[in-house]
Amino acid sequence: MKKETIEKCEQDAKEDFSYYINESGDYRDTWKIFRIMSEFVEGYQFLNQLDKEVTVLGSARLPEDSTYYNIARELGGLLGKNGYTTITGGGPGIMQAANRGAFEKDGNSVGLNIQLPFEQRINPYVKKSTAFYYFFTRKVMLTSPAHSFVYFPGGYGTMDEFFEVVDHMELGQMCDLPLILVGREFWQPLLDFLEEKVCKLDNRHQSTMDNWHLVDTAEEAFAIIDGREGKNSACPLSAMNFHNGAKNVDWRIFRIMSELVEGFEFLTGLVEDVTILGTRSVKHDSPYYIAAYRLSRSLVENGYAIVTGGAAGIAEAANKAAMENGGESFGIGMQVNGEQMVNHYLTKSIIF
Repeated sequence: MKKETIEKCEQDAKEDFSYYINESGDYRDTWKIFRIMSEFVEGYQFLNQLDKEVTVLGSARLPEDSTYYNIARELGGLLGKNGYTTITGGGPGIMQAANRGAFEKDGNSVGLNIQLPFEQRINPYVKKSTAFYYFFTRKVMLTSPAHSFVYFPGGYGTMDEFFEVVDHMELGQMCDLPLILVGREFWQPLLDFLEEKVCKLDNRHQSTMDNWHLVDTAEEAFAIIDGREGKNSACPLSAMNFHNGAKNVDWRIFRIMSELVEGFEFLTGLVEDVTILGTRSVKHDSPYYIAAYRLSRSLVENGYAIVTGGAAGIAEAANKAAMENGGESFGIGMQVNGEQMVNHYLTKSIIF
């Protein structure tokens, strides 16, 4: 890598909110918060223009002669021809393929792009687009509006977007919408792993997986999407809450601003901290529970604060060890179905 390229990367990292804040422990950068909020406001305003959206996600690095590129292009064409809006991340690879298919059939082709120093520019088949500086605001927009989600093979970013949607659906924060995985050869090993390992921790995950659709062709994917049209129900992150001039759009944005400010205030002062994550579905005699307790105890003995999701299972084990050994024990919890999911071993907590 060229010297000037390295220097630019280092400078961009210093300017990036998520990179430098933990060096000082001060998360209360007013202008950064305003920038985040502007992305939410502009993002939701942008989405209010759209209708019958299908979000297509997948690798940015698959070439045009890839089988999956051609399937995504064909699916985009089916969506465009039948009045659906095709939403992608606006970049190359699978994103370009889906946008291209919709564009070629004179359909609605939308890109929600990310501003990166050396990668991903908007592809030429996007008719409407907006760009984001922060990955997390972009991901909110990519998942919020969709009436269906289609996942093609991809890397860590695709997996992140996949499990984000899955988790929201399982928690009841998002409607049970069609979730379609294209490519049995790629996805089946992951599904086998989840069934063998994850579902054994908590069998509720199996019912979640039963709602996923594994397909190999654009026609199969479109049949599932088109068969589900008009069957969405209300839920906290429902697409319909952000459409057609809904009166609560602005108030939702104010609530996001409030949680951002309170969250950053809560985190301010944390520098030497370690976040421990894991399932809430293990019992006290589980080897994973015991291991989390021992790890947390060792960290506390070496001067680290412990941060968890504040709920049961692994989080409880880590928080319990921190509290019992005189350390700082933080929980960043969540209210689900009116219930606050927090354990009793927290020296400080916040609920979202």
